[in-house]
Amino acid sequence: MVNVVLVTPIGTLGVARYYHKEYIDRVFFLDPTSLVPLPNIREDFLKKIEEWFLGYFSNARPDYSLPLFLNNKGTPYQRKVWRALLHIPFGETKTYGELAKAFPGG
Repeated sequence: MVNVVLVTPIGTLGVARYYHKEYIDRVFFLDPTSLVPLPNIREDFLKKIEEWFLGYFSNARPDYSLPLFLNNKGTPYQRKVWRALLHIPFGETKTYGELAKAFPGG
């Protein structure tokens, strides 16, 4: 289920939270031609998600981090890489190759 739809410079994003908790479960690209209108965002957590992403794409460093739900669907190696992604500082990038060198044997 999509909880928030955002039009961003990289495309239209859908954000889904983990059940009814205050964790982000998925962020994914949406086909803007197949969207149905969502009701206005009323919950504080969903408003924070929208504000965070809009600020991020405006090059404003978010003053807080969003809680992410990293489930156990991946392999131990994948989960290790996913956790490492959380430690890349705002405004910096890492290539797949750089991550692979940091975690050999995947």
